[in-house]
Amino acid sequence: MQVDFPSWTRRRAAPVAASAVIVAGACVFVPWWNAVVGAGRGWHVPGDLWGTQMAAWEYVHGHVGAVYSPTTALVTLPGILVVLAPAVALSGALHLSVAHTGVITFPTGWLLVEAASIAAGLPVLFAADGLARRLGVSNGRRFVLAGFEVVGLWNVVVWWGHPEDALALALLLFAVPDVIDGRWARAGWLLGLAFATQPVVVLALAVLVVRYPRREWAALAGRLVLPTALLVAAPLAANWHGTWRALAEQPNFPLVDHTTLWTSLAPVVGPHDVVAAGPFRLASVAAAVVLGVVVGRRGPGLELTLGVMAAGFGLRVLFEPVMVAYYVWPVLAVALVAAANGPRWRLATAGGLATFTTVFGDAKWRGNWSWWAVETVGAVAVCWLSVRVSKDDAPDAVAAPVTRSRSASQAVP
Repeated sequence: MQVDFPSWTRRRAAPVAASAVIVAGACVFVPWWNAVVGAGRGWHVPGDLWGTQMAAWEYVHGHVGAVYSPTTALVTLPGILVVLAPAVALSGALHLSVAHTGVITFPTGWLLVEAASIAAGLPVLFAADGLARRLGVSNGRRFVLAGFEVVGLWNVVVWWGHPEDALALALLLFAVPDVIDGRWARAGWLLGLAFATQPVVVLALAVLVVRYPRREWAALAGRLVLPTALLVAAPLAANWHGTWRALAEQPNFPLVDHTTLWTSLAPVVGPHDVVAAGPFRLASVAAAVVLGVVVGRRGPGLELTLGVMAAGFGLRVLFEPVMVAYYVWPVLAVALVAAANGPRWRLATAGGLATFTTVFGDAKWRGNWSWWAVETVGAVAVCWLSVRVSKDDAPDAVAAPVTRSRSASQAVP
């Protein structure tokens, strides 16, 4: 199928412009930020992404037993390692320096890893814009939406170094119109790949999965499980204890990150009060599944579906025993798309609150509980603004593809 690239670009001008802003901003930010704020010589290199990069290095070179180790501190599924593998392999082939920041001030291999990381994060801008177009959001308002989305995406990918969160959310959002339109196979593979990249997407799956007809359940289960099973089988076989501990216990660090109301209840699984976040995350998943099934069985419209997905992500913020600033991003990213459909004040208010919540999350705020309270209130407020039950949200209102004045191919992201 031949793609009319100029026409494709015009229809997606907002995410194209937003992507250009992130790429250009990163080119300036990464080499100069430390010098500007007086943090010393060297590039801005997120420590979390270096851990992921080291895990990808081990995965590429067949050292699968070292993928989940204290050195990498990886606690997500290996999907992102496959995405970063070409950049890691090329940096090795070119003999570029690859080491943790502080050991090498200007690690040249980082240039390739950073480029791959940003490239993995950008698709979520196009996924969000595609859903906004499907909702009938005007072109001008989609530019505003893209601007607000850039703030959160920058924080997740460039500042914190977690492209897996952005890529998984992109795959999840790309699957939404496929589920609504009954393209079950493609949606199932997208959902399976999203889960294999960052399992946090399970918080938003129920409202989509419940729409599948019963005859598709077995195939869906296979598509959800197969990518993860293929990727994690080798690490489990080579290092069962380390892999299981990382993926099941989900160790987190209250002395480094932010404590919450639930921190003292979390099991201690290591020195320096390292706690297991896994049990509390299972509670969030259970609550999200109940919410998704109850609402999803009514066949909600796209806007309400997005609101329920955002609420599912918000349950993690409510029940997380140790919070990190970027954990709140999926709530904001999904809720903003739904908030863009409606009165102008709704997107402006939601976008302003989302921006404040994102910026405040990175502030040097003393008092962990007050920090968590502000982040939680911000996430809940933006999520609330995303929910507007309308006539389009009647049962089975969007069981068939949404019709617009443009062609169906333009109406789907």
